[in-house]
Amino acid sequence: MKLHVFCDESTHLPNDGCKSMVLGAISCPISDLHRVSEQIRDIKRAHFGPSASEVKWTKASHSNLAMYMELVAYFFAHESLQFRAVIATGKERLDHTAFRQTHDDWYYKMYYLLLLPLLGRKSELRIFLDIKDSRSQKKVVKLEEILRNKARELNIGSATTIQNVRSHEVELLQIADILIGSINYSERSLKSSSAKVELRDLIRQLSGLTLTSSTAPGRSKMDIFRWAPQETEA
Repeated sequence: MKLHVFCDESTHLPNDGCKSMVLGAISCPISDLHRVSEQIRDIKRAHFGPSASEVKWTKASHSNLAMYMELVAYFFAHESLQFRAVIATGKERLDHTAFRQTHDDWYYKMYYLLLLPLLGRKSELRIFLDIKDSRSQKKVVKLEEILRNKARELNIGSATTIQNVRSHEVELLQIADILIGSINYSERSLKSSSAKVELRDLIRQLSGLTLTSSTAPGRSKMDIFRWAPQETEA
């Protein structure tokens, strides 16, 4: 199967004051991609007309909550869409020097944990990362190298390409941002926005998950892995 995989992250910087980083990847068969993207655009247009802009967790409010909830419901109703997240905890306790790694090295390890189950499905993957900064291309090159080497080592499906994209141009990346945001909101026990609380509660209801714990092995619709540092890393 040929899959497009769209990845994003939240609170990933080393000194952002957050104890956890959340990485997320939403996957869609390439045969379904155009139809799914157009249906997501249709939902946005139905609420805000042709000028409907990018949706993302930080923009969720009572003025657009109905649209966000419809987009979330769409994800859970569409069988071919799947989402996986890694909650990397203990970020404030990491001692990269002791473990002979940089923060970037650790970041790529977490991305590897995120994407490994997709590699293991023997699928042909095209992976897309949201452009964050001037270092985005370097991340693409490094992550592609790591995944291809591991795929050859394990004799499993390979990540054929990894490239940067801009989230405002990719509908599924925007859905990933919403799901990642809801997990991070739950992880940090935030309640600052009643609209975000409602949206998070809907995701909890439709997924049947707390959004803060690892899911059972083999779960495909919404799969979460909670990672904690070992003594050698913390």
